[in-house]
Amino acid sequence: MKPALRFALFGVMAIGVLAACRDEAAREATPSTAAAESLRATGTKSDSQAIARARDAANGLGKDLQTRLFAALDSGGPALAVTFCSDSAQAWTARHAREGVYVRRVSQRVRNPANRPDSIEALELVRLDSLHRAGALPGEVVRSRIDENGVRLAEFMRPILVQERCLVCHGSREQIAPAVRELIAERYPADSATGYRAGDLRGMISVRVQQ
Repeated sequence: MKPALRFALFGVMAIGVLAACRDEAAREATPSTAAAESLRATGTKSDSQAIARARDAANGLGKDLQTRLFAALDSGGPALAVTFCSDSAQAWTARHAREGVYVRRVSQRVRNPANRPDSIEALELVRLDSLHRAGALPGEVVRSRIDENGVRLAEFMRPILVQERCLVCHGSREQIAPAVRELIAERYPADSATGYRAGDLRGMISVRVQQ
């Protein structure tokens, strides 16, 4: 991070939640006391417009996946939710990308390999995990930076927390029904997204907008 970047806390905000199957159908949850965190190098009008586009993409993805995942979970239980995650969540996520807008869900412990973070996202996940353990998790992180190709980017990152409902697919072995465990093993042989407790940091929605 460049020395010129500085931290500033602003506004308490609540954000929507996405339910279970976090990697594949990311459920958003942020503590009501979490503050938004700004790491902008400058506060230009272009930055503000790009960050607004990034926030809109994150909000749209969150609402879309939450609605579809809840419907699957309520109508068919955890097994149908896992199937939705496997068959449809990545495609629905891609629909929220636009020209110059990158959006996806990432985690340190992935179920779907497509949700592995890049090097910048991985560093941010480590930082957010540390803040979460300290009780200081921000509701969102926004910043502007110049990438390695000289392109100015607005970045928007929103933490994803584990809710109680998520534990039917992401909790301990005892909390996941045998048939669901078998389905997860079949769909995701290298799964590392179990053993969570409610309130744990699951990952984040990551959005980048070219300016």
